[in-house]
Amino acid sequence: MPVSNVVDEQGFLVVTDRPDHGALVLRETLSGVLQVERRNLPAQLLLWIAMVLAATHLPNGEIFVLPLVARLAATTHTGLAAEILGRRIHAGTDYGWTLPYVGFALLLGGASWGYLLATVMADPVLVPATMVLGGGALVGVSLITAILAPTQRLFGHFLAGFVGCFSLVLWLNSAEMLSASIIAVICMAAVFMAFAYALSSQRLQTSRALVENRLLSEELAESLAHAEFLAFRDPLTGLLNRRAFFEFTRKAEGQRDRHLLSLDLDNFKSINDRHGHVVGDKVLVHVSKAINHIVAGLPEGDHCAVRLGGEEFAVVIDTPDTETARNATESLREQIAGIADRIGIKETGTTCSIGLSSWTKDRTIDDVICRADDALYKAKARGRNRVENAA
Repeated sequence: MPVSNVVDEQGFLVVTDRPDHGALVLRETLSGVLQVERRNLPAQLLLWIAMVLAATHLPNGEIFVLPLVARLAATTHTGLAAEILGRRIHAGTDYGWTLPYVGFALLLGGASWGYLLATVMADPVLVPATMVLGGGALVGVSLITAILAPTQRLFGHFLAGFVGCFSLVLWLNSAEMLSASIIAVICMAAVFMAFAYALSSQRLQTSRALVENRLLSEELAESLAHAEFLAFRDPLTGLLNRRAFFEFTRKAEGQRDRHLLSLDLDNFKSINDRHGHVVGDKVLVHVSKAINHIVAGLPEGDHCAVRLGGEEFAVVIDTPDTETARNATESLREQIAGIADRIGIKETGTTCSIGLSSWTKDRTIDDVICRADDALYKAKARGRNRVENAA
């Protein structure tokens, strides 16, 4: 199944599943059917008006009042059901519950056509108006067959309503015509099914091609996004990488006073040696989460969290206030020390040493990094698991 890579609110790369391919094809097919159905509505109404006018010129026109009223009601109901389904498909929401409703509407629509055509055949009057009614019914059923052909279930509902009502009305009007009626309706159903099959194959192929093209475009876009992500992000932790860090600092240099902390995990090699690199990677991920959590709690600003490589991290704290920066750094040290308990390696520990340096407008980033690293080495020399301010 195709997958989609996204970044969560903490900056981590995560994977989400796409909808099933068959479901996408069905959604595309239904969307195409509904578009044609909307365009077909004016033709259906014009056909209905023509049949109403034809019925008024028949000596037995009164028998067509109920069939024509039923046809108008069915057209309105089907249009409403199709509109509901179309809105849900367009919005990308679940539409499963609407399909039975649309199927029921089409069942009634097929029944209304069957009722109308059977009424013409039950009491035929050989005048041109009868030809308009009978021919109009066949044209209408053919149009709907052409529209519904790619959706076998919906077409099945429509055909069942048409065949059932057509047979019932003829049987109620003339029981002796039952055998001939059954043969006639079987022949018509076979013709409509063959017509639908001939149309459905091409329409389904078109839907599959559209889905495949869309998926291919999405996969290409995701590949480009993923490549861009990896160009500026550390793939394990989701933090900015060294390249992104130096691009950020180059743009930020000389703008305003900030702080920079340089962080290194204590005895990280012993974690990998004792527990394996899987646990070591887990520690790094938890450290990055702790950094993101601390950054999220800082006053609003242009902060920057970076994994420089291995067990080395850096954070640009966008505030000139040394006390705020120091408090955030101490809180980060405490959170990292607690990772060992959370992942069950208390005997090894997950402490870190941090060097904190002010980054004033008159200092270059290289100078600030050197000062922060000197403070970091001082923290290591004084026993680790501590924060040291740069001189």
